[in-house]
Amino acid sequence: MILFEQLTERLTPEELESAYRDLIEWNNTGVLKLDSIIRKIREQYNKENGVDYLVHGMPNVILNEIAKRHYGF
Repeated sequence: MILFEQLTERLTPEELESAYRDLIEWNNTGVLKLDSIIRKIREQYNKENGVDYLVHGMPNVILNEIAKRHYGF
């Protein structure tokens, strides 16, 4: 079993920034674009774990990774 945290830890700084920009757009428009890195992470998680996790739980995982890298948490 792989955790979302493990998947987000693998993101490059550029990918993490892209995910953050996707979150902002999603928040402003109510729509998460189809080619979002957030959707790709979710798909990988679902595939590796044989589950169907909803995408609505993803923002916290992305924001936690940003805080961890920026503030050293």
